[in-house]
Formats: sequence, C-alpha cells, structure tokens
Amino acid sequence: MTKERILEAVTGLLISKIQFDARFEAIDKIIQAEEWEKFEEFRTSVQRSIVITAKMQARLLEIKDIIDD
Repeated sequence: MTKERILEAVTGLLISKIQFDARFEAIDKIIQAEEWEKFEEFRTSVQRSIVITAKMQARLLEIKDIIDD
C-alpha cells in the first residue's frame, strides 16, 4: 500500500512539474518578445505557476509523510 501511495504522489508531482515548465516557457516567451500588451496573459501565467508550485509542495509533503510513516 505504501509503495502505491508513493507512486501516486510522485506521479502527481511529475505532472505538476510538467505543468510548471509549460507555464514558465509561456512566461519566458512573453518577456523575450516584450509583448507587454499581453500583460494580462503574463499575470495569469504567473498566478497559475504559483498554484502549481503549491501543488508540488503539497505532493512533496505527502511523499515525506508516507516515507516517515
């Protein structure tokens, strides 16, 4: 059971990491192109990145709790 829980948590972490990387690429493209008319898109990307980072942190804590049990 513990291995399954760790696998689920790690899978969730990897999915969040992929999402974060995609958000970061979108932010980087906006900055490099200096497309400041897309500022709202930039702000949204940053907010989503913050949410994804929080999810990643939660997954890491979940993995730590599983290992500590």
